[in-house]
Amino acid sequence: MENESSFPIEHENKVLLSVVIRVGLYVIILISPLLLAVVFRPKTDHNFIFELGKNFTLLGLTILALQFLLGARIKWIEKPFGLDIVIGFHRFMGIFATVLILTGMCFHSTADI
Repeated sequence: MENESSFPIEHENKVLLSVVIRVGLYVIILISPLLLAVVFRPKTDHNFIFELGKNFTLLGLTILALQFLLGARIKWIEKPFGLDIVIGFHRFMGIFATVLILTGMCFHSTADI
């Protein structure tokens, strides 16, 4: 009887661990271009708003580059979440990336004023 009652808990722990791994991997992939930009950034005389706009645009383009993975229905990504959650997240991230890119463009255009 103990094995039967502990099975759902072990299964839930495995699912939770796989969710944490997948979300963590997604966040690491999203942040890595920003980290590379900070490490290899040449010294510029641009103000903070211009630099923030560049970072917003870079993050938005990185999200757009990863969109094909979310919409591709890859079983490894879809399995712990379900297709409806993955497609909903895909839609949200597409809108969020668009907002980031447009905000970055606005920051670029107002940085010199």
